[in-house]
Amino acid sequence: METLRSKGVPAGPANDAARSVAEAVTGNADAKEPAGDGRTATLMRDSMDAIRLDFAEANQWVLYGMALALGIAYLCALRHPGTRVTGDAPVRTPGGEAPVTRGDGG
Repeated sequence: METLRSKGVPAGPANDAARSVAEAVTGNADAKEPAGDGRTATLMRDSMDAIRLDFAEANQWVLYGMALALGIAYLCALRHPGTRVTGDAPVRTPGGEAPVTRGDGG
């Protein structure tokens, strides 16, 4: 939107154009380019690449954050014991005797 506004497009049409490009990038828009020889249509056609670049740069930090979160989750998963036994568990004997820990060979 800022790219279009810096080229003189009013805020309303610039916002509509930026929304249309964002929808096109995410796959939710029609494939029509602005028609006509008006100032707004001409600027939109000329600015499409710059708008797409703005959109990509804005999403860059989101993707970096997601990659960092996945990296941290991976490291946590490596340290998590999961279903591995990490210590001796107490075992009750029949008859209610005192708990015995395994690991002493019996």
